[in-house]
Amino acid sequence: MRGRVPALFFILILFCSVMAVASATVIVNKIYPPLIIVGNAPSGHAIQPGTEEVVYFYVADMFPPKNITAYYRVNDGEWKTAFVKDAAAGESWDVYQSIINRYYGNNPSKFYVYYKKLTIPAQQPGVKVDFKVVVTGPTGKVSVSPVYTFYVVNPSGERVLIVDPSVDARSYLDSLNSVVDMINASREFYNYNLSDYEAAVTPLKLVPHWMIGEHHWEQLAAKYDITVISPSELPGAISKIGPKAIILADLWLPNWGLNSEEMRALESYLKASHAGLIVTGGTLFDGANPLHIGNSTNESSIAGMLGLGLLQLEEVVRSSCGLENVSVMLPYVNTGSTLMIGDSGISPSSYDTVGWQVVLSDGQRAMARRALNRFVEDNGTLLRGLASVMANMSGRSFNFSMTAELPLADAVSNAVFMDDHVSVSVNGRDVNVLPSPPDLEMWRFLWAARRHFPEVFAHTVDYTGGILRMDGPYRAVYTSFDLEEGNGAELNVLDNLVNWVMGGSKGTPDVVILANDIDWDIKGDLLGAQLENLGFSVKRVTAAQFDAYKQSPFVIILGGPDAYDGVGAYVREALTADEQNSIRTGTRGIIIKSDVWSNGQVVLVLAGPDRWGTARKVKGYLRGVGPDYAGMVASFEATVRG
Repeated sequence: MRGRVPALFFILILFCSVMAVASATVIVNKIYPPLIIVGNAPSGHAIQPGTEEVVYFYVADMFPPKNITAYYRVNDGEWKTAFVKDAAAGESWDVYQSIINRYYGNNPSKFYVYYKKLTIPAQQPGVKVDFKVVVTGPTGKVSVSPVYTFYVVNPSGERVLIVDPSVDARSYLDSLNSVVDMINASREFYNYNLSDYEAAVTPLKLVPHWMIGEHHWEQLAAKYDITVISPSELPGAISKIGPKAIILADLWLPNWGLNSEEMRALESYLKASHAGLIVTGGTLFDGANPLHIGNSTNESSIAGMLGLGLLQLEEVVRSSCGLENVSVMLPYVNTGSTLMIGDSGISPSSYDTVGWQVVLSDGQRAMARRALNRFVEDNGTLLRGLASVMANMSGRSFNFSMTAELPLADAVSNAVFMDDHVSVSVNGRDVNVLPSPPDLEMWRFLWAARRHFPEVFAHTVDYTGGILRMDGPYRAVYTSFDLEEGNGAELNVLDNLVNWVMGGSKGTPDVVILANDIDWDIKGDLLGAQLENLGFSVKRVTAAQFDAYKQSPFVIILGGPDAYDGVGAYVREALTADEQNSIRTGTRGIIIKSDVWSNGQVVLVLAGPDRWGTARKVKGYLRGVGPDYAGMVASFEATVRG
């Protein structure tokens, strides 16, 4: 379709073409660049193999353009010319309508418009294709469309849903100046709505472009039926696609975050379908998206879905201790240390996100801190630049050098869990955190299980980077690196993780309750019944039977060090002398321990100075136990059992 040029423009063009050199000069106040709108970039950045891809696009220009050309390339190879021809509105009416409906105000008859289509040859699975449109106006003004990307997928593979806004963001990087010129021209001259272009380029003006890495989903596309979407599309895509695995790919920018509703939809789907979850890199960076970590186990959060609920306690400690300029997680760290996976190692090429070390032992965390201190000394400019970027984007100021000292991870790792609060010490300052009963019991259990759950599947030699995973009702993986940004070895690891998370099953939490008849009759049977209602498989045993069950992953003991019928002897094995005395004096009555009789074990003692005191501790414990607690225990047990 071609519009009419205004009569004045036609006369000026004709006059200039025949006018003698000595004649008076005709001045055009401003020449606007051609406008390019692609109408149907492949949905989900994915197409089926073996078929040509036809893309419709629209060009508007002040004068008839000199040239309209389209290009495509395969796997970052050389650009090739794509076949372009005129398109009729009727052959793609919905696309055509979506384009022209963006006009507002004046009728577009004051400039030339062209509706065309380009054709990209058929490709095989495992291929990445980029394409763009280039228009040269009669005055030499050149416009370049965004560089769109799609992947040729394996339709016979399992469905994998990838949430990765960087694919769209990178579409604008190579042609950013041209796109900005088109946005300005759309407002000043064409009266055309390019708000979607504007939304995409706004953060690109604030973030150094090297921070938006290229992700190589083509390797997964060779094996799986992948779909790549933006965060806002997640709830709808889940119900439409029904994926076996979901990847949240480095969602570190503020406008890339998931909101509470989107995270609830994700968690509900994982629990109902037993699909797997993989989270990479800076997705847990709270400096940009604090909701991804959250501060309560009652709210859906990405950290909670990964078994990293202790990061939520760190967030609460951060606020309680006046450490607002310290973030829980720190992105863009790379100490150059080798990532060990079994007996082999790879050298990750992408940056790392630090802060997950709360699950490590004190010695391992000390190794990480020494490596981070060296990184800070060598990369102070980078960290200050990152802090400046985040201040510009989110309005929050951080001291990333202080964050690298891991003060929050240290505080939580060395916390003392009392019956109704958590005592922590940060920089010599003692603080009592008063969480809700459900938060307290979830954090209490996670604290005891932290060196086993989630499992540190792989780590760098210096413990700055790692891959954590958990089993259970659904499987989940956190990789502190952007493996999707790496080389062949890193992508092979990512492929293996995708395959692993698809193997989740429902699972049932088990608990062994050690109690004498007195404590069992007073409150033990109520404890067992309520845990069974939550889905636990409960086994009550006496001291005479306990040796056969003392290696169980989760054991609850009713009664203190002086409990009758042999129970007290096992309590004395489990607790220190100070802990035993705290029960006798009534100072403490809910004490949790790890690795008492077997590696990867959690033992919970509920006890008072007498039988009635024990009953009160059982009642207090039950106030904090619900379905989420049962699911966490099921995941813990599946993970430690391997």
